[in-house]
Amino acid sequence: MAARVSEFGAFGVTHPSVRALPGATGAEIAVSLPALNPADLSVALQALQSPGRFAIIANGSTHLQIGASSAGYPVLATGHNLVRSRLLTGADAFGRPAVDLSLDDAGASRLATYTASHISTYVAIAIAIAIAIDGRVVTDPIIEGAVTGGQIQIPTTSSAAAAGLVATLRHGPLPGPYRIVSVTRSLLSSQPTGAS
Repeated sequence: MAARVSEFGAFGVTHPSVRALPGATGAEIAVSLPALNPADLSVALQALQSPGRFAIIANGSTHLQIGASSAGYPVLATGHNLVRSRLLTGADAFGRPAVDLSLDDAGASRLATYTASHISTYVAIAIAIAIAIDGRVVTDPIIEGAVTGGQIQIPTTSSAAAAGLVATLRHGPLPGPYRIVSVTRSLLSSQPTGAS
């Protein structure tokens, strides 16, 4: 969690911190993200709560809506295939915010093989955006050609959303699910789901 919080410099946060709450049993923590505007705070909260499970799924001719479940579809690559040092915020061809990522050789090979034989069908990128057993789709592009080299771009709604997604993916799944129990602009308190 502390490593993920350190990524929030992209939001303009200069001194993020994580600490155990006084009297807590170890289940409660406080995360300080000073001086965030309300919109960026919302994105930061989502990134902190996201378990960070990443998957590229093979959904063939089935178009999946953004937010749809990815359960039941074959998985081409997971977070284990991400080259975490190559997760970057960037921009798409139209200048809109995006996340650029790279897959390792095994993930890139599976993606290249699938996309080469499924041109004009769909491949969905799913990231767990909520604490769930299965992921939720964030983009479902039509395959226009073989995706070789394992380079992927995920469009986002804002630069803050791109920074939050990079923070979530760079550090991988959290050790346990958390839920927010109180929020202020500078202090976020979390505890694992199910804690009282």
